[in-house]
Amino acid sequence: MINEDEKLGMNRAISRRDFLNGVAIATGASLLPQSSWAGLGGLGSSDAESYPPARLGMRGSHPGAFEVAHNLRDRRQLDLSGAEDTHEHYDLIVVGGGLSGLSAAYYYIKDVGRQCKILILDNHDDFGGHAKRNEMEYHGHLLVAAGGTQELEALPRYNQGARQVLDDIGIDVSRYKQQNKFHEGLYQSLGLRTSRFFDKETFGVDRLILGPKATGGDSGLPPPLYTADSVRAMPISAPRRIC
Repeated sequence: MINEDEKLGMNRAISRRDFLNGVAIATGASLLPQSSWAGLGGLGSSDAESYPPARLGMRGSHPGAFEVAHNLRDRRQLDLSGAEDTHEHYDLIVVGGGLSGLSAAYYYIKDVGRQCKILILDNHDDFGGHAKRNEMEYHGHLLVAAGGTQELEALPRYNQGARQVLDDIGIDVSRYKQQNKFHEGLYQSLGLRTSRFFDKETFGVDRLILGPKATGGDSGLPPPLYTADSVRAMPISAPRRIC
C-alpha cells in the first residue's frame, strides 16, 4: 500500500457492520441536482456542523445509535427522567429520516397541504438513511462518495408511489441507468451468485445451496433465488419446501 493510501486510512480495519452499511442498497440523494443542497453549506463546505456530508468518523448505525430503539422494540424500561414536555403539537410524527420516512412526510404534505406541521425523528446526523453523500477535502481536491446510492437497482420493481417520488424530486432515472450500464454483468463476470449455507449444528448437516448464475440484462430484475431442485436439496422439513 502506497503512502498516499495510508493517509486516507485505507490501511485501517473496518467492522462488518460498517462495511455492510457502506454498501447497502438505497436510493436518491446523490442523484439530486446540486441546487437541492442550497442552504446546507454548499458542496465542499468546510463547516461540518452545518453540512453533515463533510463530517468524518463513525456516522452509521454504530453502537450508541440504536440501543434506545431496540429497547422500545423489546418493551424494556426506559429512563425518561430527563424528558421534557415542549408543549409542541404536530399533525404527523415520522420515526426515521431515511427515504421511506421522508417519502411518507412528502406524501402527507402533498395530500393535506403545506400548512401541516411534521416532526421527523432520526438517530443519525443527516437525513436520507443510506442514500446520502460523503465528502472530504484531500490536497485541495474534493472527494465525493455516493454512499448507498451507488447500488441503486431493481427500478422495475418500484411501485407507483416510489416512482412518483423520484420524478417529483428531479431524479433522472434514465441518466442513472445509462451511466451504470457497466454494472449489468458485474456479478456474472466475477462468478458470483446467490447461495445459502446450512450449518450442521442447526440443520444436522453442512450443506451449501447455490442459486442460479447471474445473467445481467436490462430488466433490472434478479433471477429467482433458487430453483425447485435446489429447494428440495435443502436440509429442511418438507412442509417448508414451497416450490
